[in-house]
Amino acid sequence: MRNTSVHATNIEFCALFATEMKDFYLLSLLLTADEAKAEKCFVSSLEGCIEENSVFKEWAHSWAKRVIVKNGIQMIAPRICHSRDTVPAPPDVCGCFRGTQQAHRAMVRIFTLRDFERIVFVLSVLERYSDRECAHF
Repeated sequence: MRNTSVHATNIEFCALFATEMKDFYLLSLLLTADEAKAEKCFVSSLEGCIEENSVFKEWAHSWAKRVIVKNGIQMIAPRICHSRDTVPAPPDVCGCFRGTQQAHRAMVRIFTLRDFERIVFVLSVLERYSDRECAHF
């Protein structure tokens, strides 16, 4: 029997996360700057999407990304830092993703940003959310 529902099902969200695993995990990692937190963010976002039962199929991808962003932000609870605050060492992402040396250097630079600045950069520049959308997170 074919599913004719206009809402995304659990199976469709699982398939979406499987298809977009690399990109969704990368978003989680860029937001949290920690591999363990990124994994937790990814998994909890999948669980959150599966629990949601009123998302239109056409919006499933953008919904999933918003859930990842919200979970990532909640996990690290960013705050505006002062110049005297220290910047944590960036995680070692060499084994996580295959890419050019230039891409690797760019990721390392992103990870050296403080939490608040990194999240603003990821949302506004990489994910292209408007200032208004960023403010809602």
